[in-house]
Amino acid sequence: MVERTLSNSMQREMDRPRRYDWPVAFLTISHAELDTPIRIVADPEDFQKDGYTFTGFPFSINLLTDTDKVPEARITLPNVDKKIGTLVRGITGPVNLHLELVALSEFDLTVFPRTPLSSPVTVEYSAPHLYLTDVEGDAGQISGLIIGYNLSREAVPGYRCTQELTPGLWR
Repeated sequence: MVERTLSNSMQREMDRPRRYDWPVAFLTISHAELDTPIRIVADPEDFQKDGYTFTGFPFSINLLTDTDKVPEARITLPNVDKKIGTLVRGITGPVNLHLELVALSEFDLTVFPRTPLSSPVTVEYSAPHLYLTDVEGDAGQISGLIIGYNLSREAVPGYRCTQELTPGLWR
């Protein structure tokens, strides 16, 4: 399941014309062909979170839609390095993403990398189990569609109570 709710305080802050406690996006990218997940943060500076270093890499991302359709969003990354394009073209199969929003007030902004003021940090928005699809790019940027798991494709009921699956019901 994708949890797509914001706390009331974060929602109020995001609706303000001038934001004082800006949320920052943390993105974990994983795939079977990657040795370790790629962790990036939508900020020029690196951040420490949950014992991992998230590399500062300014990107733009929308929050997931909350309609009757499959949740989706769009991500755009600057194509500032040939490694990004090579990495995107070299991966086959679905890329897994985990998106989290955390308020900047949760971090000490006077040190490098940015470190949490307390542990654990309060995650304002979490969207795990996402997939990257429809990736396109040019010399300036790479963009892709982020989708959540489509629950409407699940068979209902998922299992039948047969003698082989539930022998305790058959006596």
